Amino acid sequence: MKIKKKLKIFLNSLFYFSYIDRNIINLIIPLINISNKRVKDKLNDIIIDISNFDITFSLNIFSKDEILFLLENCILICSFDGLTSNELLEINKVFRKYDISEDEITNLCLVINQELNIVDVQSRISLLINFVNGYIFYIQNGYTPYEAYVSMRLLFYITNTRFNNIVALINSYISNKYFFENEIHSEFFGILSKDKIKKISEELYINGYYLLGYINENEIEKIKKILLSSSFKYRNNNDVIKDIETNDYINQEIIKKILFDDVLIAISQNYIGSIPVLEGPISWITYYKNGIPFSDAAQLFHCDMDRLRQLKLFIMITDVDSESGPHVFVKNSHKKLPFSLLRDGRYSDQEVYSQYNKNDIIEFCLKKGAVLLEDTRGLHKGMEIKNKSKNRIIFQICYSMNLFGQNYDKFNLKIENCILKYKESCKSFRFFS
Repeated sequence: MKIKKKLKIFLNSLFYFSYIDRNIINLIIPLINISNKRVKDKLNDIIIDISNFDITFSLNIFSKDEILFLLENCILICSFDGLTSNELLEINKVFRKYDISEDEITNLCLVINQELNIVDVQSRISLLINFVNGYIFYIQNGYTPYEAYVSMRLLFYITNTRFNNIVALINSYISNKYFFENEIHSEFFGILSKDKIKKISEELYINGYYLLGYINENEIEKIKKILLSSSFKYRNNNDVIKDIETNDYINQEIIKKILFDDVLIAISQNYIGSIPVLEGPISWITYYKNGIPFSDAAQLFHCDMDRLRQLKLFIMITDVDSESGPHVFVKNSHKKLPFSLLRDGRYSDQEVYSQYNKNDIIEFCLKKGAVLLEDTRGLHKGMEIKNKSKNRIIFQICYSMNLFGQNYDKFNLKIENCILKYKESCKSFRFFS
């Protein structure tokens, strides 16, 4: 294969999607022959930062010398913010060994863009403008235009989560936050310190999920009884999932205690970076259906992109084992997605399992009462029920940065003192007294 064709593949993997195979990384780092330690560290940081994807073909088509060649020339279009002019000169000494110009690399990038039909700069700018205009409209009217919602979803995949993270970071600096004492009390989870809340958020950021603990059996039975006495409808006219009507149970005392639990609000605020907006609760029952996964029942892998940033809480109302449809989450997938999965939609098991280590695909077989927190921007699904005699009941709350994104109907919430304390979190509800 000609070096330019290899270079095109390398540039595509490295700069349009910010990934490179870890095995190549292990070869590249020892080959960076630069004496200045700070420069070398800077280069290593750039390489390590883009090393979260496995492009196995890259290792097969490049020789060791070609890898060095590609690295030394491709880095020309990297950012070197923070390096001094002398340090940049030292880097350029390495580049001079090979006869390839910056213009040539730029032209190759354009060829890649045309051949692979990658979203061009102008299209990205248009998406960004749609998003900004829609976001301003949302702030003024409390409603998201559809074009802005679609733009948000596309920008998520084009930038591989970075866009959402940047917006959330900016929002965290300009938003109000609730004040919490050093010890935060919960009727369900005991007393947690601020340090513990911070550690939970850190684990959520690292892994994408956190098993918070268990609600006692008596309380779970109360919740189960309330849910089963509520009205319901089958989702999307199928008989796999029965959605329970939220307005029938949202004003029950125990439901409100969970919704406005101090520990849950504190964790979600710490993780999201701003006052969390409560959405839900929603609950559903999943039934057996030939042991085959249904897309409409969220039984194929997907990423939740209804909001810019969110944290979901799942409470197991029934015991969940391998036959009763355990929840599945791909560890670390909330940070970056493999190149082959950078598209909006559902993914087959084969697509996901081929890209991740088996140990990183977590099946949550949990006893009733288990409380799971999860950043559902990461890959997840509910497995299909495999035993006719079993079903699964889930209770879910979503904590969001705000309501920009998908527009949903509001639930009816009766005003009480416990709610007024967190009224800023109640933008998704209609109040009545």
